[in-house]
Amino acid sequence: MTKNHTFPNSKCIPDASGISPTFISMNKLSKRLDRAESTLYRWSAEGLFPASVKVGPHASAWRVAEVEEWERDPPSWRKSHAVVALT
Repeated sequence: MTKNHTFPNSKCIPDASGISPTFISMNKLSKRLDRAESTLYRWSAEGLFPASVKVGPHASAWRVAEVEEWERDPPSWRKSHAVVALT
């Protein structure tokens, strides 16, 4: 059985098929952003960074499109993805 997700190189270069990858692993994401894994997990939990998604029973990854959106303008990303508390 083949998997539908791929993990990109640090610069998200399309593979031989010409299709850009969909997901990025924590290890590659940490290197790409030059931030510690613990920092990215904390930012994600605080709503300052995109959340990971489960890609397998013991694996999580981030959607490349969401990470790229965050990279372009983190403050705007936070505003557009803010969680509204119910009171």
